[in-house]
Amino acid sequence: MRDIKTFFKYVIPSVLSFALSGIYTIVDGFFVGNSIGDMRLSAVNIAYPIVAAMMSELCLFFWFPCLLLPFSVLPQQAFMQRKKVPFLIF
Repeated sequence: MRDIKTFFKYVIPSVLSFALSGIYTIVDGFFVGNSIGDMRLSAVNIAYPIVAAMMSELCLFFWFPCLLLPFSVLPQQAFMQRKKVPFLIF
């Protein structure tokens, strides 16, 4: 039972953010299409996947290692110096 609660604790925000991202894209397309025309709307729709891929690579290569740093390097340094590692809360 505890595993299911933990699972949904992390899944529900992820699903909501994915759904809101889709809604944002639809609403953005509506306003861009009505205000600046079809040709520019198609340019936005072509550029969106490219920008999303660039952002995912940015997160993968820069943000994710910084997130793991307190859990990998700092405890190892403390172990080498025989110190206790305080519990990390983000």
